[in-house]
Amino acid sequence: MHSYLLAFVSTFIFLWFLIPFSHHIGLVDKPEGRKQHKGSVPLIGGVAMFLGFTLAVLTLSALPDDIRSFLFASIVLVIIGVLDDRHEISVRSKFLVQLFAALVMTSTAGHVIYNMGDLFGEGDIMLGGWGIPFTAFIVIGVTNALNMSDGIDGLAGGVSLISFASMFYLAVDANRIADSQILLLFISILIPFLLLNAPFSGKRPATVFMGDAGSMFLGFGLAWYITSLSQGEAAAMSPVIALWIFAIPLLDTVSIMIRRMTKGQSPFCPDRDHFHHIFQAAGYSNRKTLFIIVLAQTLLAAIGIIGHKTGTPDWIMFWGFFVLQVLFFWALKRAWYVMRVLKQIGGGAA
Repeated sequence: MHSYLLAFVSTFIFLWFLIPFSHHIGLVDKPEGRKQHKGSVPLIGGVAMFLGFTLAVLTLSALPDDIRSFLFASIVLVIIGVLDDRHEISVRSKFLVQLFAALVMTSTAGHVIYNMGDLFGEGDIMLGGWGIPFTAFIVIGVTNALNMSDGIDGLAGGVSLISFASMFYLAVDANRIADSQILLLFISILIPFLLLNAPFSGKRPATVFMGDAGSMFLGFGLAWYITSLSQGEAAAMSPVIALWIFAIPLLDTVSIMIRRMTKGQSPFCPDRDHFHHIFQAAGYSNRKTLFIIVLAQTLLAAIGIIGHKTGTPDWIMFWGFFVLQVLFFWALKRAWYVMRVLKQIGGGAA
């Protein structure tokens, strides 16, 4: 228990200690362009969470075999994230670093997605030699999906908390003790961050942001455990369950990228077309928007866990999620209609 308390307390201390330092070196997010927050907000949430996590890991009585590889890849991602937060490096450079982290994960830790499960009711889909490139694709995809969801205070942290908590439950249920310890550390560092970032009070603005350093660290952690928990004889879940556990960022990112490409734009071109932007345009406060989306993420993760516990076939879970993706894309493509409905339900003046 002391390791998790240390993770919580040390992250809180690192957050407050780094706030003045971030202003001194200019590691702050200023309100300009698409960014509508008030004042310069320190981008040190990711660094503080990584430091709190690492410090707590060192106090565990038994370290997991793969934790050194995870920490090595994570520190590289955090460093690049800080550089991006401060100087804005290119998308290509970030992708190369994320690819490096994925190769560390597959080569030194041996976490590779070889078995996709029975997605079509005709037997498990085995990837063979495609396992490593597909795993790298998943690492890059999950990491960037979380980054793209970081559009309002508390959202990326909130959905990460639900995803890590869901995997923690599944790891405990499968007696994956070492993995459950690390997943509980992620939960322990996210809570103090959210206390300073999420709009629990309608009047208090965010004290810190996680920045790209935070979204890459947490996204990589999610991809790591999605992979490790879904493979092997002692798998805690089937791969398709991961879709439900990480549903909202995945649904939003896939829909946004398809929409941009159909308009002839780069899939990585920033805009204000995300799902949370529809709620904001309908007059919902950031606080209410956050509550609705995190509640939706919780319900979808619960569906995944129930599907796993009840032994629902993979193909049913897969095609159920596919239908959900189609409906989500339809809603984003007809944002004006959805916005009008949301305004009637409980929004206000846009």
